[in-house]
Formats: sequence, structure tokens, C-alpha cells
Amino acid sequence: MRLFFDIRKRRINMRILLVSIIQSYKYGNTGVDYIAHYIRQSCKTASVDIKYYHHFETWETIINDLHTHDSYDIYGFSIFETNYVLSKKIAEYLKRTQSCLVVFGGQFVTMNYREIVSDAPMVDYFILGDGEAPMLRIIHSYGNRTIQNDENIAAMHDIEDKKENVEQDINRKASFDYYTQDTAEANMQKTHCMMTKSNVCTGACTFCCSRKGRVVYKDPERIVEEIAYLATTFGVKKFFICDDDLFDIDGDENRERLMVLFEKIEQLNFNLAFSGFAKPKAICNPQNYEVLQKMNKIGFHHLFLGIDAGNEWDRKLYNKRATLEEGKRALQLLDDIGISPRYGMIFFNPYSTLDSLRQSYQYLIELHSTNYYHYGGLRVQVLNGTKLKTMLQQDHLLDREYSFLNTQAYRFKDPSIQPIADFMADTFIPAADAVTYQFNTLKRKFELVRHMNKAAETYAPLVHEYGEREFEAIKKFFYYLYVQQDVMYCQNHMNDFITSMKRNAEVYKPIIRKLDEMFISTPLKK
Repeated sequence: MRLFFDIRKRRINMRILLVSIIQSYKYGNTGVDYIAHYIRQSCKTASVDIKYYHHFETWETIINDLHTHDSYDIYGFSIFETNYVLSKKIAEYLKRTQSCLVVFGGQFVTMNYREIVSDAPMVDYFILGDGEAPMLRIIHSYGNRTIQNDENIAAMHDIEDKKENVEQDINRKASFDYYTQDTAEANMQKTHCMMTKSNVCTGACTFCCSRKGRVVYKDPERIVEEIAYLATTFGVKKFFICDDDLFDIDGDENRERLMVLFEKIEQLNFNLAFSGFAKPKAICNPQNYEVLQKMNKIGFHHLFLGIDAGNEWDRKLYNKRATLEEGKRALQLLDDIGISPRYGMIFFNPYSTLDSLRQSYQYLIELHSTNYYHYGGLRVQVLNGTKLKTMLQQDHLLDREYSFLNTQAYRFKDPSIQPIADFMADTFIPAADAVTYQFNTLKRKFELVRHMNKAAETYAPLVHEYGEREFEAIKKFFYYLYVQQDVMYCQNHMNDFITSMKRNAEVYKPIIRKLDEMFISTPLKK
């Protein structure tokens, strides 16, 4: 009886800490925020705290910070590829120094749980899919029993017959600890991520492992209520709509709900900046032009398009539905409407050839890309559960070192691609990324601020002039790499290119700072 009483007493005072480790202070953690709100509403016998380590904190810094607080009964970690190793090290320390449960969750865990279960034996449970209900079941089981045969929770020796949890309440709310724990000045620089529909993808890219399922739309009133609350309470001005595609499903029902949503946002009469994802085919659909015009009016400063392929071979390999021509047309249409287009380009893959690289380069020249990262900064990742991985396994292109943590460990079918890819990954991109105040920083800052403050338009001629200069430099440098295929030339002339970037950065720096000042000084009310 005494043991039963002690367990009950401990459960009543149960303490849970949710941990978010992200390499950018600008973004919160939507998954953690949803779980926190759900547990706080559903379990009054437990207290939930959140720790956000979003400033490149080291292991020592995080451990020292955790030491300043009393220990917790359950630690829940939001896991990404970028924080997995660090989170595992922290979990190992916690299990060695405290009596606690450690839980890992997130898309990275869901995708790789079979490997992670054996790679992280110090972790007690691994949540698959949305974390709200599974975490509540873990809390309820604490001190009473070990969870077994739960279809949404994996553990050592319990990995079979599992599936993702999908929360059914599309209008569920999140906690806003990321803003209550910070200053108004810091919050103004953050970008709030939110969704307007269920977290599913209707695409069929061979490299993608995103969740599939039925598209369900959120109540527009609920979305606008959240935007208004964050803007007026915490000073948040930037909102990222992280739906896989705002226009899914591309039909009348979605167009009508988007118009209702955007009209309600317009009625707020706030100076806000929005961004999001879209597919090129939807942008090219004339029936969506009115929606896009409304988006420009309420403050959509950019849309990110998954173009990804710059030649027909890659487009077919990735199973991209939009044609190359549709990609070009979508970018031009957005530009004409006033929404700045951004896009991804997966330049290298195991089936790349010298000709495919040349064609991708030429496509980027046609797109007038001033982003050096487009020209070989991205190499396809081969993820678990994707058609692309199956293809590489069949063609014996995966290296022995391939794992869920080393997703680019594959061979190029054409060995002449390797030195070009290695030059970009090991030499050029690290050097270029080290330059602060790049042209893309200036361009993106200008695109954002001009939607909120018309005074920023005074910099339009300069941004255009600098863009042309950057484009010509990029066009010339990568011509030698992808048309002449002269890696040695690029190695010998890279320092000149980087030096020019640094020199230009000194010109861009004061303009970026002026645009920052404009952003900060722009009042919330129009």
C-alpha cells in the first residue's frame, strides 16, 4: 500500500520537460508547442515546461542550464537530423544522473525508428507521428507499467506493427512559450510557423518521405485569431505558412477557403509579412491568379516552389509533375504579381551526368538565378521509405557507409561527377557560406520589407543593379565548372570569387541594416 501511495503522489506532482534544439532562433517548434498545450489541457496532474535551445548551444551549455533546475520525471526531445547526435548525448547523461524517462519524437524519428531504437538504447520510448496523444499515454503509464504493443510508440524489442499517429483535431491549439520566454525586440525578428490544413503532401516525388493522407482544412477564424493574437501580444510580424502546398487540393473548394482566409487577414489592417510553399502547376493555373493577387495585397513577400530539377532526366528521376517550362512560367507569374519567387534545385544525384549538369546550369541561367547555392549546393538525400532509395539499392549505388545519418553516402554512376560534386561540397560552398551579408541576404530583406514599408522601394534600383552584377559573376564562374568542366580552373579562381563576395558584402551591409531599421520601425497598424 505504501508503494502505491508513493507512486500516486509522484504522479500528481509529475514534471515534464520538452526540449527543442534548433539551429535558428527565428523559428519556434510547432510540434513541441502543440504537445505542451495538449498535455496542459488534458492532464492537470502534470506540469509541462519547454526549453528552447535555438542559439547553437553546446552540450556543456545545455547540461549546465538543465542543472540550474530541479530534475524532471519525463524529458521529451524533438528530434531532427541536425540535433540527433547532440540529443542522444544529452539523453545518455540524463539517464546516467537521474531517475527519469526519455522520449524521442518527430518526423526524423518516425522515418528512421527501426534504426534509431538500436542506435539510442538510452531512450525509453520513440513516438511515431503527432506527439500529443502518445505522450499523454506515456504520462499516464509512468510509474505503473511499461508500454508495450502501442501502435504509435516504439521501444527496444517493440518495433513491429507500428504506424504514425495522426491527430484528428485539425483546429487544435499550441502553446506560445517561445514568445513568453523572450523579449518583444527578439520576438519581432522571429517567424511564426503555422499550418492552414492537415500536415500531408499530395505530391509523389521519389526522394520525399512526407506523410500522405486526406487533406483537411483548418477553420479560417481559428487561423486569423492566432495571427492577430501573436501580432498584438508579442509583436510578431512574420508568418510562415508551412503547408506542403497552400493550393492543395487545387480546386474551387480550396480557392474559396483561401479567399475567405486572406480577406479576414486583410480586415486586420496589419503590416504583416507572409511566406509559404506552393507547387509550380498551381501557380500556372489561371484560376488561382485572383488568389495570388490577394496574397500579394495582404503581405505575401515570397512563395517557395519545389522546382528541384533543371533538366528532363532529373525531372523524371524525381517524378516532378510540373514541366521545366511550367517552372519558368510560375516564377515569372509570381514576379509579375509582386510575390518574390524562391525555389530549390537538387543539382546532384547518383545518376547525374556531365550533360545533365550542363543543362541544369543553363536552366538556372535562363531563370536568372543570383543564388550560388542553386548551382550545386544541394545534393539529393536518400531517405528511408522512398522510391529513390529502392532504386539505388537495386542499382547497387549505396555505399557501405550509408545510414539514416549518412544519407548522401552513395556513388555516382558516372565517376566523372565525383570531383565536381566534391569541389562544391568540400571547398566552394563552405567558403561562400562563410561570407556574411551576401547578396541573397540583401535581396530577401528587401523583398520582405517592401511589402510592409513602401519607403524600402527607394532601394529597388540598387538591388536590381547589384543583382545583375552578382548574376554575371556567377554565370562566368560556373560556366567553367559545368560547360567547360574545368574543375582546376575553378579551384584556382575560387579565392578571387570569394574575395569579390566579401568586397560586395561591405556594400550590402549598411543597406541591410537600414532595411532592418525600416522593418522594426514599421507600425503594426497600417
